[in-house]
Amino acid sequence: MTPKDITQHIKRLAKEVGFDAVGIAKAEPLTDTDLRLKQWIEKDYHGEMNFFLRNHNKRINPELVLPGCRSVVVLLINYRSPLVKSWISEYGRSKDYHVVVKELIRDLLSRLKSTFKIDIPNHIFCDSSSLMEKVWATKAGLGMQGKHTLLINPDLGTKFFIGGFLTSIEAEPTLSNPSNMCEDCRLCIDNCPTQALAEPGILDARKCISYQTIENKGNIPEEIKKSMTESIFGCDICQNVCPWNNSHSMAFSRFFEALPYASWDIDQWTHLTKKSFDSDCKGSAMYRTGFEKITATAQILKKIN
Repeated sequence: MTPKDITQHIKRLAKEVGFDAVGIAKAEPLTDTDLRLKQWIEKDYHGEMNFFLRNHNKRINPELVLPGCRSVVVLLINYRSPLVKSWISEYGRSKDYHVVVKELIRDLLSRLKSTFKIDIPNHIFCDSSSLMEKVWATKAGLGMQGKHTLLINPDLGTKFFIGGFLTSIEAEPTLSNPSNMCEDCRLCIDNCPTQALAEPGILDARKCISYQTIENKGNIPEEIKKSMTESIFGCDICQNVCPWNNSHSMAFSRFFEALPYASWDIDQWTHLTKKSFDSDCKGSAMYRTGFEKITATAQILKKIN
């Protein structure tokens, strides 16, 4: 197979497995991203996410993650839910996406193995690796990062998971020249209740409600609490106001159906027991945040609402 044939084959198999979009980038150092990442960290915009302080070189060079890497395959899969109201951010209402997406990627790799009749060196990623997934998705022609820092795909909006794998296979890159999809729009910046977007495309995580309700293991600052009115886990405000998510033709996900807890009211969350949390929420993306954090945040929202 030629590199072009390999790319077309990967695209076809990925769609068969269930992914909504596929892109491929040449594996090379992200030299243009290196400085921006360092500046973001120097401003302490990462908050207490100290994993950003580790493996810096691996973040910008896939060859250090998988020696012999030649291609970065990036996959998008939508997680849209039909629920209109939930105290849980849309991505956290279903089975743990880390598990689901990686299972689908393993299925894809198994099919590729059948094609090439050999084991293919690879490294799977889905929000659990040092790799800068949104940057690689952009390089693979899958969209651009908006002013809210999220990847915007013309067909999917922003409500999708990013996964993929590094591989020693040489595939033809899927290049594109995305236009400025945000143009003069400032809806995400102007509607963020905590002004977490320090400037277009730059997030100060310390002010982000999603960070405070998920990643911050300490107490949520009082000035942030005042703005928490919609969710005890995560925040979708910047996504919900984004015009790219307004298409009514976008299908709901068949892989990420909402679990029963997604429909609980605030009283059910404030009266949640550890036993119920373990039985009803285990296996979801929100479970790792922990019972204490979830119920403490629920109490904050109960007082406000």
